Amino acid sequence: MVRTRIRLDETVYRLAQQRAFAEGIPFASLVHNALKSYLMREGRESLTIEDLGFAGIGSSQQGDSNPVSERHDEALAEAFLD
Repeated sequence: MVRTRIRLDETVYRLAQQRAFAEGIPFASLVHNALKSYLMREGRESLTIEDLGFAGIGSSQQGDSNPVSERHDEALAEAFLD
């Protein structure tokens, strides 16, 4: 590992500190992971499933609007009008 210094504006620094705290990791690890992720994506023409770590983490009840992906307006109306 190499030690280095970087300059951040106060807003970016504060947001990064908050994220590191929320994730329970050191600030340096957050910066390292973010930079590594950015550099690994460089040169790729499109996103991969690894870039979408949040995909598939939720669940929903589709009810009468199955499949919701095709009938989303009806599903929203059903949810908000009932």
